[in-house]
Amino acid sequence: MKTAKLLLVILFSIAAAACGGGGGGGTTADTTPPTVSSTSPANSATGVAVNSAITATYSEPMTASTVTAATFTLSGGVTGVVTISGATATITPTSSLAYNTTYTATITTGVKDAAGNPMAAPYTWVFTTGIAPAGTLDTSFNTTGKVITGFGTNDDAANAVAIQTDGKIVVAGTTSSGAIYDFALARYNTDGSLDTTFGAGGKTTTFINGASSFDFARAVVIQTDGKIVVAGNADSNFALVRYNTDGSLDATFGTGGKVTTAINSTAYAAALQTDGKIVVAGNWGTDSSGFVLARYNTDGSLDTTFDTDGIVTTSGTSMAGGCCGGNSAANAVAIQTDGKIVAAGTVAASGAAASMALVRYNTNGSLDTTFDTDGVVTTAVAFNNSVATTVLIQLDGKIVAAGGVGGLWAIYRYSPINGSLETIFASSTANGYGDVLKAAAIQTDGKIVAAGYTHASVQCSGGFVNGQRDFVLMRHNMDGSYDTTFGTGGRIVTPIVGGYLGGANAVAIQSGGEIVVAGSTGCPSDFSLARYLP
Repeated sequence: MKTAKLLLVILFSIAAAACGGGGGGGTTADTTPPTVSSTSPANSATGVAVNSAITATYSEPMTASTVTAATFTLSGGVTGVVTISGATATITPTSSLAYNTTYTATITTGVKDAAGNPMAAPYTWVFTTGIAPAGTLDTSFNTTGKVITGFGTNDDAANAVAIQTDGKIVVAGTTSSGAIYDFALARYNTDGSLDTTFGAGGKTTTFINGASSFDFARAVVIQTDGKIVVAGNADSNFALVRYNTDGSLDATFGTGGKVTTAINSTAYAAALQTDGKIVVAGNWGTDSSGFVLARYNTDGSLDTTFDTDGIVTTSGTSMAGGCCGGNSAANAVAIQTDGKIVAAGTVAASGAAASMALVRYNTNGSLDTTFDTDGVVTTAVAFNNSVATTVLIQLDGKIVAAGGVGGLWAIYRYSPINGSLETIFASSTANGYGDVLKAAAIQTDGKIVAAGYTHASVQCSGGFVNGQRDFVLMRHNMDGSYDTTFGTGGRIVTPIVGGYLGGANAVAIQSGGEIVVAGSTGCPSDFSLARYLP
């Protein structure tokens, strides 16, 4: 009997042990560290959208309180909201990631599963965002892609821009104080900051004929030695100023760095020849009676091999076919590879709308009669005033004249052989207004970038602006069609300061393809720049 009882006790004990007896509840403690089973984006992913959320999925549900901005991070100082749902943790960045940037996501051992087990080791993975769409503001330029620079308490306007070989950006224009206007020049580093090695804190101003003259700078060119030539007018005279690379006046040029030429004229454009001579173009006469060009030697003296006295005038009357050529002016000038000079602007004839005009000169200043037989090409559009504000020479030698026709943006292309018109392409209107084209540049791939402003009725008085003008860019393919990879249908509109008067007056292309646009904004206005990715 005792043996039977003992046997029952032994059997019961064995059964209890098999069922996890002894009051232990039958549960084995979880001591396995959690792992990351998948991520989004995946490790080494490329072309990731800049508005992506970053997720990590664990092998099991996690303790929510341990998944935080301290234990789940993204490199580059990116901040965001960290959330956890079951086994999936997410970082939602507070702002878009940077384009074309490699990021590292890290999960630390501070993350724990529901049993309190930490990860055995930190987990990291990398991914790279996609390339920015063409025309995106370049956030490596002053973080916003935009820069505003003031010179004084009154209006400042940037009218020209040039790129140095080291990538620094030189912007020329005018600053005013009351009724006094002076040349104004600023140089920027490639990141958009003012270059403090230039002038005073990156800026310099110059009066030409005394402190009370009306001095307007409208063009800037960079010599091969790095010296900077700015052209415009002082009262009714052509005016040139040459600066050393540090922004000081170059005493070897003219008188104390300044040159004036009294020809009752206004200078709008300048170009450098390969021999270093400087060609300046504008209009002459109180009623803008025609084109005028002056060519200067490297020391600032007039080049007497250019029409014997260094100055060439082409009357609006002759360009208009013998009648009434008032309101005629050269607004742009370019040098062909053969040294011939092309000036572009407008000419008006009695009883007719103004026409876009191109004039080509031989290297000695005479009219090139191989260019439409008389050296002059005019392009009229019925009942619409036409004007060229810029002229460019393509890599294939074709001549591009850009400006406006009847209030619309227009670009014409001409044969370099005889000046015949080859292509016309113009912008559509936007929001009931035509865009105003002020400048253009050609990229290394041959595409044409044009800049200007939205055409709106704007008034600026007492610091109050009624209406708004914004920077506008358009990019055209070589065949004249809009480049639809650029902005929206080839067009980009950029408000510099919301609700303020603005306008782009100049454009240049940096060596990396970045597009730099200069103009003005504000009331009173300031120098304004924007840089776009190519």
